[in-house]
Amino acid sequence: MNSRNKIKVTVIAVAGADESLLRKSVESCHSQTGPDVECIVAGVSGESGNRWEAMNQAIAKATGDWISFLMAGDTFVSDHSLSDLLSGGSETGASVLFGNGIVINSFGECCQLANPDVSQLKKGMTFSLGCVLIRADVQKRYLFDLSKAASLKDALDREMLQRIFNAGEEFRYVDCFVQKNAEKPMGGMAGFLHRTAVYRGLRGFVLEYLPNDILPHIPFWTLRRWTLKAIGVKMGKGTFIMKSNYWINPNKVTIGEYSHISRGCVIDARGGIRIGNSVSISMGVYIITGGHDATSPAFIGKFRPIVIDDYAWIGVGAKILQGVHIGQGAVIAAGAVVTKDVPAYAVVAGVPARQISERKVTPDYKCNGYMPWT
Repeated sequence: MNSRNKIKVTVIAVAGADESLLRKSVESCHSQTGPDVECIVAGVSGESGNRWEAMNQAIAKATGDWISFLMAGDTFVSDHSLSDLLSGGSETGASVLFGNGIVINSFGECCQLANPDVSQLKKGMTFSLGCVLIRADVQKRYLFDLSKAASLKDALDREMLQRIFNAGEEFRYVDCFVQKNAEKPMGGMAGFLHRTAVYRGLRGFVLEYLPNDILPHIPFWTLRRWTLKAIGVKMGKGTFIMKSNYWINPNKVTIGEYSHISRGCVIDARGGIRIGNSVSISMGVYIITGGHDATSPAFIGKFRPIVIDDYAWIGVGAKILQGVHIGQGAVIAAGAVVTKDVPAYAVVAGVPARQISERKVTPDYKCNGYMPWT
């Protein structure tokens, strides 16, 4: 039952052929704490149009303040995923709240970070539909367009979100993890190519051999910068990265303006790395988003993002481990091992790192570490 003044969320669980998968999703729905939760099961999988039609019918029956979608077999990341997402903007007037997801593939659990720039929806899906909450009154006005189901197929969700965005409704990104799902195999020619040795070889060349064995021998930053951006590294103006660093999945790195990464760093971005403006990363720093579950018989991999906010200073030889958020202006002492979040302007040191003081300044500078031939 919906208690007075308490937010109610309608979770639409989209059924599949395997009832055990649906049961898993429904149980995850009922485990949510915080808001009142109503679960509606939508149809059975089959032709795309049938699935979308069932979802539209479920939307019409929803009595919640917000609507969420959960595909059969998918689960919420934790029992407070919905409350985490709601806490980031349910009182702000936003019509759509969206967060990050986790994809389970052959490597283990990999983060699927949402792109906060909603305007990029016109190019492709920038966050998972399962990691979205839509105000019920808005969702009821913008149903899935069944007339486009045959042509758009699985992209019908993006088209719906694009219409909401074009109508001027506010989207708000919340930095939390919402849903976990198994990676869907690609179909058609694209899926076939992704499974070939040729594709794996080309991907290995671009993401491994090129940044780690070729770029370190190129002494011209302009050429290295162009190559890194072509690989997928996103960086703002004035940022400079020295030659001799080791990259893992550089295509999942985002760096702001006027930041500097010195030589000899290991940048493991399998879980995603976001570095802000005017961040100074000293020599020999390890930024590690990957790891393993020691309690898993299969030694499953686990990947969590690392966020480093503006004006942070990472000292020589420090190690930043997965899932850590380093606040604005924080200082990580040389050799520190950071295993948990660091507050803004805190100075931490040791193994594991602990706060030893506070940075009592208001930073106002640009890191300018550029030197020719480095």
